[in-house]
Amino acid sequence: RTQFKIKTKPGQSVLLRRGDAYERQWRANCPGCGVPIAYACSEGAFDSIPVTYLIEDAVGAQADLYMQLYQVPPCIQTAADGSLRIALLLRCEEPKKAVTHISNGEVGVSVVAPAREGLGNAEALDLLAKVLGKERRGLSLSRGWDQQSKFLT
Repeated sequence: RTQFKIKTKPGQSVLLRRGDAYERQWRANCPGCGVPIAYACSEGAFDSIPVTYLIEDAVGAQADLYMQLYQVPPCIQTAADGSLRIALLLRCEEPKKAVTHISNGEVGVSVVAPAREGLGNAEALDLLAKVLGKERRGLSLSRGWDQQSKFLT
């Protein structure tokens, strides 16, 4: 008998039709990328029973397809020194501060502060530090191609 120990995180429960019957699967996902890699036939079974089924090709073409569907948008790039560079569209004097959208071209950020004397930039840095879980002093904004565009590094 072969045993494998794999690290997973809980996934969703799925009901599948198998011929004239149905099968409920409790999925387990890769903790890094979220791709389903295994399932059990009873809830909570990953900790209590010895049988877990690996999903066919869970770490092959299926994982590649998942990564193609959920690629990082081009507005988020790795710089030459290994740090991240994120293109932002910063809108100041908005009703609330928030990350408003993520597209191929930019990450939208709105702040309440005005766009003068660095107040908008400072509030944007505070917001992004909180969202990214980083210290503010480790982040910096640089000028983009117009007044609203910025680069976060």
